[in-house]
Amino acid sequence: MPIHVGKFTIPGEAHSDDHVLEVDFDAEGWFESASNAEICALAAIGWGGDQEADVIALTLREYDEDLSTLFDYLYLRNNREQADPTIGFEVHINEAAAVEWLSNHRPQVLADLKGKAA
Repeated sequence: MPIHVGKFTIPGEAHSDDHVLEVDFDAEGWFESASNAEICALAAIGWGGDQEADVIALTLREYDEDLSTLFDYLYLRNNREQADPTIGFEVHINEAAAVEWLSNHRPQVLADLKGKAA
């Protein structure tokens, strides 16, 4: 996953499986409202590439125009064009930024993650 620098506190990346659309977004809003268990589940899958990460983009699409566009594309591609097979999407969160944010805002979650890794 590329390193994101700059405009996002916790950079995330989502893309359609066909890579027609690739979206960079800030996952901080999700982290602010996520439960400790949700964050631990995200870390357990390596910060992306599975359902626990997909939830982030699905949750934030209401607030992020680019994510909304990604899901509009998937809907049109899979439903209107009767795609066979259908295509999905994948989400990844920048681990270093997530860990840094956790250390500043949710240190107990970070301690739990480090305890599980030991």
